[in-house]
Amino acid sequence: MATVTKTSGRKVRSTVGDFMSKAQTFIFHRAQALASDSRRKKLKPEITAWVEKGGVVEDETTGHIVRRFPAGRTVPDGGKVYVGFELRRSPGAELIDPDMAEALATELGLLKQVTHRETVWDYDNFAVLLLQGRITQAQFDGLWVKGEDRYALWPLQADDA
Repeated sequence: MATVTKTSGRKVRSTVGDFMSKAQTFIFHRAQALASDSRRKKLKPEITAWVEKGGVVEDETTGHIVRRFPAGRTVPDGGKVYVGFELRRSPGAELIDPDMAEALATELGLLKQVTHRETVWDYDNFAVLLLQGRITQAQFDGLWVKGEDRYALWPLQADDA
């Protein structure tokens, strides 16, 4: 049976069979991605160490570290052929050293001009105040608000029964 749904001002015609095919594809690729991510996370440190140990910087402008597989060895995948790995460098952001900044400001007598007081809440201490009897249970309960619900898409598995 075909159903018609309106999305973004246009009508889309689909059948239950079309949807089931999409659901099956989604579930299959989700499982593949989870397994792949787990395996990749386990392999990455070992491969990174291999590149760091024997890699070279081939281009000083980028600073990327390259290590190629032994001569004649390649890894084919999806119509592409890989010959090694590259650790791509991302230049670190320039940051002010807090100790050096404090020393300079103190030396020049400018500490008040470059610092400010900031309030940092320690909400756990409200529970301590409650236990000490300094606030009531009603006051403590009044502090809580419910956040907005969030949703993640998970496929439902058939019962094992």
